[in-house]
Amino acid sequence: MIGITELVQILGGIGVGVAAEATYSGLRTAWSYLPARSDLVRKKVAGTWTGDFDQSDESGKKSKFKLTLVLSVGRKRVRGHAQYQGDGTDTTLSLQGGFVESRMLVLGYENTDPAKRQHGKLILRLSNNADSLEGGFVGLGVITDRIVFGPVQLTKKQDLPARA
Repeated sequence: MIGITELVQILGGIGVGVAAEATYSGLRTAWSYLPARSDLVRKKVAGTWTGDFDQSDESGKKSKFKLTLVLSVGRKRVRGHAQYQGDGTDTTLSLQGGFVESRMLVLGYENTDPAKRQHGKLILRLSNNADSLEGGFVGLGVITDRIVFGPVQLTKKQDLPARA
């Protein structure tokens, strides 16, 4: 039979485990946009990236676009802008986000024209040799007013200073 002392110790141990998990989870959330893990990664992400993305919407319609990202990297944030063309559009987006792992970059985007409803997320992985970003996006399409998504592939064209 378990005595009151043992029961308090067991419950205390469980409580410490729950508290530790909550603390870890909270810290993970609080630090979800960490500084780039090294100056090398920061320097490699800053610059001009070009490529394309394919877009699909909920109805199955597919489109292809040319994309240019210009990124600057500060201590904790990556900022920049994106320009894309295709389907008769020429659109500029503002970008802001950060690293969630050493080479995983998450950027929120929104149209720079406040009259246009367009926003979403880019999730990009920096290649081992730091010359390409590959991933995907999901967001609200400005023309379709639907959820849009698709793959993104970019290659490095020009380096910029690492400060945002």
